[in-house]
Amino acid sequence: MTRSVRLILLASLALNLALGASLAWLVFQPGRAALETRQRETPTMFRPEALRRALPKERSEVVDAVLARHRDAMHTRIRAQSQARDGVREALRAEPFVRSQLEDAFARLRDAEGHTAEEAHALLVDLASRATPEERERLSRIMKNRHGSRERHRSDH
Repeated sequence: MTRSVRLILLASLALNLALGASLAWLVFQPGRAALETRQRETPTMFRPEALRRALPKERSEVVDAVLARHRDAMHTRIRAQSQARDGVREALRAEPFVRSQLEDAFARLRDAEGHTAEEAHALLVDLASRATPEERERLSRIMKNRHGSRERHRSDH
């Protein structure tokens, strides 16, 4: 076996080991699955930790007061949204499959998502009305678009 072939095989082995280690690290990160589940089930706009980080620590009582004011309504709406998702899953699994049941389940999910968004918006309006201009600027930076990436303000529209 020539020296160049040995080097190529060695490099290939090293790359395969690196790839395997990377995949193992991604799969076995502690707490990752729980975090991803929470992120999927919690509407993007309603992350208390992000709202708390947007205001200075000495103003945390403002965030806490707004969260307390909206907590029960938000939890109710999130529960309804979760139940509506369960309904979609049940309609998908149903045998025999009935298209109209799935369509109805999706309609209930859209309705529940709309109510959840309304409450999240009310919470944000409440918080913004108590925030300083600098704090509102920080709040604006945590708003994300539908796909989870930060909004890009472009002047070329």
